[in-house]
Amino acid sequence: LLIDTYNGTQDPFSTTFYLMALAPDCRIYMCPTSSTNSYHVINHPDELGTACGFVQNGIELPVGSTVASMPNFPRWRVDEEEKCDSSLVTSVFNQPVFYRRDLLVYPNPGAGLFRIDLPEGVQSGTMEVYDSQGKLVARKMILDSDGTYRLDLLNFSPGTYQVEFYPEGKKERVFYGAKVVVMR
Repeated sequence: LLIDTYNGTQDPFSTTFYLMALAPDCRIYMCPTSSTNSYHVINHPDELGTACGFVQNGIELPVGSTVASMPNFPRWRVDEEEKCDSSLVTSVFNQPVFYRRDLLVYPNPGAGLFRIDLPEGVQSGTMEVYDSQGKLVARKMILDSDGTYRLDLLNFSPGTYQVEFYPEGKKERVFYGAKVVVMR
């Protein structure tokens, strides 16, 4: 079953679909055919279709990968009853690992005022905005939200920005992200 189609992301080159590998945390990681700063993630490989939880550019690499390269994951715990442990991968090169989930931002594209639906049950955290060069251009702490946030990019130049939300107090290593386009 089809799980998704390529969304056109350039990171810095096309992040199409190519090599896949099952990791010790029982997720499947996928690299593109070109150098990249992120890999795609299939969070639930045993589920069919879109229920597999496929996230394009779902894990940000601490260092860009070379052309079509993947780590070699040996077969882990083949004699154990429970073969997966999602708590195993917590850092890469001493950098904490966070798994990306989609963030709903609308209207997108827009003139600079965006509404963001925060993840269910999350009321506080940190919202960050990055420009197309990956430079942090805004950071805001969100406290006691009603589940939505109004992002004001009216003073920003037209272009594409990456919005990331890091929830406060969640035990899961998950962040939420979306690309937004500011138009005039």
